Parts: sequence; structure tokens; C-alpha cells
Amino acid sequence: MPLTLTDPAWPADASFDPRDALPLGDGLRGRRYFRLQQPGPWGGSLFLKELRANAGNRRRARREFRLGQEMHRAGVPCPRPWGVWEEEARLLLLFEDLGAGAPFEHDGFLAAPGALEQTARAVAVMHQAGLFHRDLHLGNLLRGPDGSPVLADFAKARRRGRLSERDRMRDLGRLFGSLLPASRQTLRRFTEAYLDREDCGAFSDQIEAAGYQRLRDHHANLDRRARRKVRGAHPRALRTEPAAVAPLLEAADPDAAFAGDLLKEGSRSRVGRVELADGRRAVLKHYLPRSGADPRDRLGFSKALRSLLAAESLRRRRLPAARPLAAWSRPGAGSWLLLEDLPGDQPLQRVLPALAPPDRAELLAELAGMVRWMHHLGVAYRDLKPSNLLANEDATPGDRLRLIDHDRNRFSRESVPAPQAMRDLAALHAGLPPEIRAAERIEALRAYDPALLERPAWRRLVRPLLTEAAERQHRWIPRALLGAPPRP
Repeated sequence: MPLTLTDPAWPADASFDPRDALPLGDGLRGRRYFRLQQPGPWGGSLFLKELRANAGNRRRARREFRLGQEMHRAGVPCPRPWGVWEEEARLLLLFEDLGAGAPFEHDGFLAAPGALEQTARAVAVMHQAGLFHRDLHLGNLLRGPDGSPVLADFAKARRRGRLSERDRMRDLGRLFGSLLPASRQTLRRFTEAYLDREDCGAFSDQIEAAGYQRLRDHHANLDRRARRKVRGAHPRALRTEPAAVAPLLEAADPDAAFAGDLLKEGSRSRVGRVELADGRRAVLKHYLPRSGADPRDRLGFSKALRSLLAAESLRRRRLPAARPLAAWSRPGAGSWLLLEDLPGDQPLQRVLPALAPPDRAELLAELAGMVRWMHHLGVAYRDLKPSNLLANEDATPGDRLRLIDHDRNRFSRESVPAPQAMRDLAALHAGLPPEIRAAERIEALRAYDPALLERPAWRRLVRPLLTEAAERQHRWIPRALLGAPPRP
């Protein structure tokens, strides 16, 4: 049976029959993965990657094999390619098998001693050999036999006589984008190992910018795909079992399902808890119809649906938002958004005064880090008042905050400009309870960006922030905040 390409070390008398291979799973574009128990110079088993059998994939398989061979000869840590199997109905690439524990998790990779530096050196060897990966991210880093990282999947790799800065930055930006969020110290360690020198501040900044740009572009494409799925007049978006929300969807008045006192009642919306058909409790928000409504509401792309898509966009970006379950609208009646219930969460301005000063400082630093990450990812919240932030003081540090109310969020392929970021911070600053002392607010600002405390940035950005915060006075806080006791 036809092995059309093989490694020079492939045994001349070795037989090969893929029919006994164990399926491992499916990938994108018809790819399938197998493990074949067969002893040889590669060890006790081979990893098989199956592509759809056509002329284009045959060319791609041969190119991937040859580039993998070049990487192996250049000393790049990678799964060694052993052969290409071609039949009329089947096309296989044969690789060294790294075992079931090969993939890395994000936090585990950053915590693994030496993994970051070993990866940087592996990428440097690849680039010095005139090769670049073009799809280098954490999912294509695997553990080698000795536990060190190896570079996998050469389907998009290319060879150049000499790599340009753009070629190198494409690899480095994609890789570091998949490792974010990560500290600047982590980035500096990576860059020093890649360049094999310590004076690398400018290059570190360049990699960080490329990483965030890669993330923003990736998320923007996912957002676009999600919006394209919304079709028809007054579409429904369901993210849970249809049977669980059917009574609400079909009810003449979904608000009649509110159980007990409302969590919030205003001129624009009503919020309350409801019980789903499967016994779960959820939060239902009714966006009331208003005169001069947004044309998107009349066309069915309602405020509830926009909020659902925005919440999912935030969650894709690893930002803590309440999980949306469903959204729907009706002509002239407004729209409804169904969210997971978070019974242990309370509005941030009610949680902060009850905390001891050290715990309060820790939560404020967590909040500042979350907002900084959000702005780096191109998300302008545009309504970041503390009543739109829920906190659970009993949750694990780093996972104590939840964002709600997303209909004003904006998502961009660029980082949020400083003036717009300051508007978010001004809204947050203005709504913090008076118990939060000035020193605590300054420390939170330092956690957001230490450069803001330097004199030029303070005059240009922070003073206008404080002025705007003072002008807000939060006259628009509703009489009953989410989670607050009902009005007498």
C-alpha cells in the first residue's frame, strides 16, 4: 500500500496498515486524527492526521511533510514527520506520537518552569533557519517526550531565504496573543530568550502590540460571524434548551412570570427573577418600548438581542459577564433578555464598604486589571457605573466580578483610545461609594496603569477624569438597584 514519502530512517522492511488505527477526534475542514500502535524507530505508536483525499490536499500534505522535515533537520523541537500515505480514497500524514497528555492549558503553560523560555528559543531556531510557522499559537504547542514544548502543525508554514520583520512578528504576535492575559514580566522573559539578550524593551512592546492586535482581529471576526447568524424579522436567540424557555417565549405577557418583588423597575426596563420549565431560576429583563426608538428595534435587531451578542462577545474575550440564555422581541412590546441567575452576587457599591481595607484594595486591584484588559481588547463599556458590576466576595480571587447591562458596549479592532477609556474610569470613579478613600482610588488607578500617576498623564488625562466624575453625581442611579431590597 502506497507510502509516497517517508523519512530517511523509515525501516525498509516495515509494513504499514492504517485500518487498525484508533480514532482520536475530528478537526477543522474535514481533518481527522488517529493513533496507530506500531513499533519502530519512532517509538511504540504513530500519530496519523487524515485529510480529505483531493489534489489540493495532496499538495498540502507533501508540503507539510517536507517543511516538517526541514524543521527537524534545523533542530527545531517538533513532532518528527515520518511519511505520507496516499490512496484514492484516503490521505494520511504520519508523525511522531507525543501521547495523550501533549496539549498545554493556558495557565499551566505560563506556570510550567522554563516552558516560556524553551518555546522562545524554539521559535528563534525556526526563524534563524528561514522558516516561519504562520499559525503559531498555544493550541499548536505540545509537550515533547521530556515535557518541554514542541511546535506542531506545519500546514501553513513557509520557507524564506531571509525572514522579514513582518514574517517574524506574524509568528510572535499570534503566539503571544494566545498567551494573553500575561504580565509584562512574562513578555520580557519571552523576548529575552528569543533574542538571547536583555536590552529588548522596544521589541517587547512591539510583540505585545502585535499580540493584542491579533486578539482584537480574531475576536472581531468571531463577532461578525455571530451577527451574520441573526436573520429574519424579530429573530429569537436561544442559548439553552428550547423546552426550558418555551412558556416564556409563547406567553402573551412574559412579565407575568416574575416571581416575587422586582429587582429593578424603571422607565426603560423591568428586571425580575423567573422560574424556567426545568426548575432553574433565571433573571428576565424586559426592555420597554419607547417613543423615538432605535430603528434597529423596529427591524427586530432588538436591544435585548444586542445585549445578548455583546455579553457573548465579552465572554469570548475572557471578560466576566453573566451568561445570556435567550433574547426575543415583539412589535410594539419591546424585547426580553433572559440571563443566568447569580444569587450570590451583589452590586459592587454594596459589597465594597463591607470589606476590610486590605480585602477592599485587593478587589479594587482586580477590578482595575479587568478594566485594563477590557480596554486593551478594544472594548469600550460606555456605561461602567458600579451598579452594572456585580461582586461575589465568597468567590475565588480573580473570579469575583460580573458585568451586566451590555446594550451600550462598543467593540473595536483597535485598543480603546485614552479619552474614551477615561470616560469608563470616570463613570466608575463617580459611582464608587464615599467610603472608598482617595488613597484607595489612587491605588486602583495605579493598578490600571502606573503611567497615569506621572505628571504629564495626570494633567492630560486624570484631571479631566476627576472633573467629569464630579459632574456626573450619579443622578441616574435607579431607585432599586439589582439585588437591592424592594421599595417600601
